[in-house]
Amino acid sequence: MNQLLDQLKNGSSGLTAGNKGNVAGSDIPVGLGYDNGLTGGTGNLSQTDGNGLQWVEPKDGIATDANGRPVSDKNSNNATGFSFATSFGAAGDAARQATSAVSTTVQNNIPGSEKNAAPVYTLPENSTLVGSRAMTALLGRIPIDGKVTDPYPFKVMIGKDNLTANGIELPDVQGAIVSGTATGDWTLSCVRGAITSITFVFTDGTVRTLPSPEGQGSNGGNQNSQGGNNSSIGWLSDDNGIPCISGTRKSNASTYLPTIAALAAASAAGDAVAENQNTSQTNGYGGVTSTLTGDAGQAVLGKALSGGMRETVDWVKARYGQTFDAIYVPPGQKVALHITRQLAIDYEEKGRKVKYDDFSLAGSSTGHGLMGIKMQNNKNLEYRVDYTPLGGRLFAGFCQV
Repeated sequence: MNQLLDQLKNGSSGLTAGNKGNVAGSDIPVGLGYDNGLTGGTGNLSQTDGNGLQWVEPKDGIATDANGRPVSDKNSNNATGFSFATSFGAAGDAARQATSAVSTTVQNNIPGSEKNAAPVYTLPENSTLVGSRAMTALLGRIPIDGKVTDPYPFKVMIGKDNLTANGIELPDVQGAIVSGTATGDWTLSCVRGAITSITFVFTDGTVRTLPSPEGQGSNGGNQNSQGGNNSSIGWLSDDNGIPCISGTRKSNASTYLPTIAALAAASAAGDAVAENQNTSQTNGYGGVTSTLTGDAGQAVLGKALSGGMRETVDWVKARYGQTFDAIYVPPGQKVALHITRQLAIDYEEKGRKVKYDDFSLAGSSTGHGLMGIKMQNNKNLEYRVDYTPLGGRLFAGFCQV
């Protein structure tokens, strides 16, 4: 108690009416660790300067001289700066490196085409494009145990007039090419088509594929599919809206089954001939004893016939087992496209083009030609899709207008 009283007396004696406002830390109570050096300037608190600023020295700062050595009572070096603890320096550097790595990873994951792409059109979800024609035949394999191995692809052409007729105004798009895969339904004798990608061709020859090639199998910048096939962005139907297009059944059952039946019958006949030359009887131990009692030549002939037919059956099963049943729809079939995902049609200023004006082969007579026509300005190109019913042929490509 006496010691505290002495400290209070010593602290209050240093405060006068003329220096109350000039003593740094005068408002700090005595006994909180700032008793020494309140007025001498050697503690953690310094005097207030003429601008009213009060500088506080860092508690973890160590005074150092010009050579970076600590200044203490044992040497008379002049302090020129401070050194601070570096215990958390590694953690701070690691945090900065992690932040930089995350930022770099995010930037690298963004495709270069997406960085320079400008949004121009949107093909909304549940859009329907009617009046399109299948460029290729629709060949749908029949699933086996609910699975289709290596399904056949198909293509559908969409012209500019077709887009306009469906109420979709895409003035700078000349046409689109749709790709997908087909599966068959044996009971209904029809083909179902799943759309996997669409390529839009702009009037200047720039192409845009959705989903983007680097985004295949993922969202590709679009919404998730509502169907069971996550890679599908739509499906096909006929003009009447039936989601399964009628076709012709194609199967090798008419040749496979008779062949297997004949070979199996021949193998069974050989076994019967061989067994007919043997006599079987039951012994005293409950077993069956077979003894050759007939013509040995007939027995050998029967076994040879049975073994040969059995090997032939195995060979036929191995070869015919690779075949499949399918439903066939000829090319040129009118179909309707049903889009199940929103498609963001962006324009890439530096995207790939069908034809570049500043390129021509040396000594080429066509120069900037496309389809054998010499052209200097690709603005004269028009994407057209023509179908000849008599010849049953479908033409698609760029031509001069």
